[in-house]
Amino acid sequence: MDRLVKRQLQWALTIFVGIIVFVGGGSLLVRHAIWPQIQRLPFIANRDVVPFHQHHGLDPEISSLIFGNALLQTSDAPPPFLEDEVVYLPVSFLAYHFDRFLFWDEGAQVLIVTTCNEILVFNPGRTSFYLDGFPHELDNPILAVDGDVFMPACLAEGLYPITVRHYAAYNIVVVENAAAPYTKAELANRTNIRYQPDNRSPIAVRATSGSSVIVFEESEDGEFIRVRNEDGLLGWVPASSVEALYAVSPHNGINERNTILGDFVNHTTRRPSMWPAGQPVVIAWDDISEQAVNYSRMQAPLYEGINVLAPTWFRLDDAATGITSIGCREYTAWAQAEGVQVWPVFEVPAGHVGAFLTDRAARTRVINQLIRYIDELNLDGINIDFEPLGAAEGPYFMQFLREFAPRLGRRNVVLSVNVSPHGTAFYRRELLSLTVDFVIVMALDEHGQNSELSGPVASMPFVQAGIDNLMVYISSEQLVLGLPFYNRVWREVIGNNTPQTRREFHFGTAYTREWFEYNDAEWEWMPDIGSYYGGFVALEGDETVRYRVWLECERSMDEKLQIARARNLAGVSVWNRNFRHNDELWEVIGRHFGN
Repeated sequence: MDRLVKRQLQWALTIFVGIIVFVGGGSLLVRHAIWPQIQRLPFIANRDVVPFHQHHGLDPEISSLIFGNALLQTSDAPPPFLEDEVVYLPVSFLAYHFDRFLFWDEGAQVLIVTTCNEILVFNPGRTSFYLDGFPHELDNPILAVDGDVFMPACLAEGLYPITVRHYAAYNIVVVENAAAPYTKAELANRTNIRYQPDNRSPIAVRATSGSSVIVFEESEDGEFIRVRNEDGLLGWVPASSVEALYAVSPHNGINERNTILGDFVNHTTRRPSMWPAGQPVVIAWDDISEQAVNYSRMQAPLYEGINVLAPTWFRLDDAATGITSIGCREYTAWAQAEGVQVWPVFEVPAGHVGAFLTDRAARTRVINQLIRYIDELNLDGINIDFEPLGAAEGPYFMQFLREFAPRLGRRNVVLSVNVSPHGTAFYRRELLSLTVDFVIVMALDEHGQNSELSGPVASMPFVQAGIDNLMVYISSEQLVLGLPFYNRVWREVIGNNTPQTRREFHFGTAYTREWFEYNDAEWEWMPDIGSYYGGFVALEGDETVRYRVWLECERSMDEKLQIARARNLAGVSVWNRNFRHNDELWEVIGRHFGN
């Protein structure tokens, strides 16, 4: 009997343990295998709350940056930080979003802010800055940390229409465009703010009923609305939970701010033009090699219709630190008496561009010299000729113009820049129109001195593509078409099935035509090129030589100017006045751009 009872008890215990194991194992199975799959069903809401930093893979000790409705996390952009309760923003962020002209000069270790009228210079660690050369006090300095530059929020808010706030709960810095309207609302009930517009997305935070949020956009299906809560956290809530929407604009107190310059930095409009509105500009470059040539040029005919002369007076010296000048006050007085403005060329040879532009002391010295010459010679404008530019020089070229332009504006002096028609990305073309009065499209030397092939100086496709390339970035009223008054005559030695090409530089149109016709050349109009082609063969010693030219003449000039007029360009500029007997070309220009 005792043995039977014991056996029954063993069976009961075994069955009980089996039930426990079955139930427990099933529970684990349900929790770890079945329930996660159930949660993925579209009608099952995710109830998991995942902390902000964990979800985004962020270090809670490092401040996160939110701009408007976006969390900015990039490996190549430094994060903001706090020092003595002051928020510091990366200058790279401000330059990208608010001030394309904000410039850190690596060599000089200074931060430069420019407007149409002012130049501000900040040194890291210094509680003062320079405004147009005069010192002013600063509450908090800019800082340079591990190769990156940071601006204190109070300074950024004094320069730009932004608000900067730090939210300690999540160590988030929020930057907003304070001049733009925004919408606020309340949450109608206890609501889950999720990371994505999807009920299956993890929860960022559970918001209480009546919580205030800033409202952004709707999701594509209209079921969710993107919001930011009072702790700076971004997320999505059901559209049905949002109520009591109201608009706020602008941010409170922005109009009463104590700005650095009396108003915010504004780069949405270009500087006021120093040229009479609606008047075509017709420029003749005047190639002057030495001081005495100025006086002979004053005796040369000044064709009717020219309203600007651009003599080649200023050139960067061989040390790339100053200017050599052959300017002449008498030349200026003579031209102005004829009703013609004078915009001398400042040229920087290709080999010196980089060394000059990256040296802030040299830039400042040259600008001071140019300003002195402008005052002494009573000049009306300046024509900048830095060709070519590379990627490294592009930002510094723009900075040179930004440092130069405000000082010209105070004197009502026109600023023009020569730009190659192709491969011009390094000129930062989208910013040129906000900085200068005129951009001259150098639609010449398509086949230049170093060309490996014979060809035209300025074919129609070359000119048209050059204009169209720049019109993407620069308004037509600022574009001037630069054209040649010369031809390149190509001399090719015939033999061994390999023509050897030698360039002959700058033959005037009249001389070129006479010389080819003297040698019985026949002209053939080439509509795809937009010029006459001519050639002849001559025996020179023991060489058989072929001479070729794509002639620049009144017909080719008319074809190009028709393009300029069709695109409403501001005018034309020609190289150069020294080529004589071009009356027909000037007559064509007068028909298109006469006053």
